[in-house]
Amino acid sequence: MILLFLAQHLTAALHQGTFALALLQGPPPKTCGNLTADFTGLETLITDVRQAVFYLGAIAFVVSVAVAGIMRMTSASNERRIAMSNMALTAAVVGLVIMLLAIGLQNFLITSVGCPS
Repeated sequence: MILLFLAQHLTAALHQGTFALALLQGPPPKTCGNLTADFTGLETLITDVRQAVFYLGAIAFVVSVAVAGIMRMTSASNERRIAMSNMALTAAVVGLVIMLLAIGLQNFLITSVGCPS
């Protein structure tokens, strides 16, 4: 991320002639057809939120699997508690699958509909 930031500024500095001016102005705006937009702050925010949600989902999955395993180990052959642990494990796996499908769909939509970066 830092190397990309420095590469963008260095390229802008070479085009403009001064490195200090390029650091103050930031990276050049992205273009899509005839439209020019500078959404670097918004893109960074969306990427950070997306990563945070992914990590929270992964942590929730690991905790859910651990809780389901503990429920199974402490069931003492009680059929009702075994069924509850199976449901908890199934819910954790379904949640993980939904999260991965959502991330895959988001990546597909960004690459197919959005402007190429």
